[in-house]
Amino acid sequence: MSDGPEQGREKRSGVIIRAIVDFGGWSEERRVRNLSEHGACIDDAGDLSVGQQIRVTMGRLEGMVARVMWTRDKLAGLQFDKAIDLQEARAPRGAGQVKSGWMTDINHAYRKRS
Repeated sequence: MSDGPEQGREKRSGVIIRAIVDFGGWSEERRVRNLSEHGACIDDAGDLSVGQQIRVTMGRLEGMVARVMWTRDKLAGLQFDKAIDLQEARAPRGAGQVKSGWMTDINHAYRKRS
């Protein structure tokens, strides 16, 4: 494991994304500060530790397994177990097809239009 954020990682893009981090029976929203296909830097309230396995949900991606690689200055570096789709990670949560309610038929071919 590296002891700092710059050692042994690919270049990341600066982002402002909200993610849900699940760890030790807790689930909290955190800010993602930068992102790549294999890792991210997130805000850390001091409750994450190096080597800890967590699950991350951001955009349309749910429950991605990640390992905390480093922590420093209220930040934590994560490495995902599998490469992620950056477009799906950046997509607004809940974006996409509506699955319930009156909106499901909004574009139905036989819906009465005014």
